[in-house]
Amino acid sequence: MSLVDSLKRVFTAGERIVYRCDACGATFRTDPDTDEPTCSKCDSAEVRQINRV
Repeated sequence: MSLVDSLKRVFTAGERIVYRCDACGATFRTDPDTDEPTCSKCDSAEVRQINRV
């Protein structure tokens, strides 16, 4: 894979942010433009960002 291909993949619109729920421990992905993410399993708003994919 070339450097250009790697950079294109990093800066694509398909970016997702991975969160972990503090209440139930589930991990889930959201769009970067989500203002206040909530857990997809228990609907808790107590989540923390763990990674950008």
